[in-house]
Amino acid sequence: MEIESVPAVPFCLRPARMAARDRGTGALRLIPGSHLPGFERRLGEYRAAEPAASGFGHWEWPHVVAETEPGDVVALHAHLMNRAQGGTPRLSWTIDYLPWPGLSHRDQMRIVRDLVLDGVEFDHEDYDRVRWPAWREWAAGAARIPSRAIARERLELLGVLAGGEDGG
Repeated sequence: MEIESVPAVPFCLRPARMAARDRGTGALRLIPGSHLPGFERRLGEYRAAEPAASGFGHWEWPHVVAETEPGDVVALHAHLMNRAQGGTPRLSWTIDYLPWPGLSHRDQMRIVRDLVLDGVEFDHEDYDRVRWPAWREWAAGAARIPSRAIARERLELLGVLAGGEDGG
């Protein structure tokens, strides 16, 4: 499993699966408890001893397979080690929930901004943007929709969107 470096900002990922996935077709694999700081450190030590890191055969990480059906939603902590193995490219919809750090916490504002920018840039991907809009399309016209106006204002304060970028 890959350990992705995620800053210590609590947030939650919620991918919604659009196709059935089982053990052989790319189901999500999770290491329960791997989001807990002490266990995360121990897993880092385990990874350092991984034979493949020294050119030998790979060993399987202990994990749980989460098989899903279309429409299933999987909520997990951002630091929980996870991956999908096998199968074909998959279509899923992911929502990341990030805390609002407050304007007085500049370091946390920067971390949240960087997480938002890193997670929403898919300009290099070839997909149907009309059917699956990116965040810029979502923000378009946000000023006219009260529930989106607050999110748009916070994206501006974070430095993700420039003021008036959505033409609203």
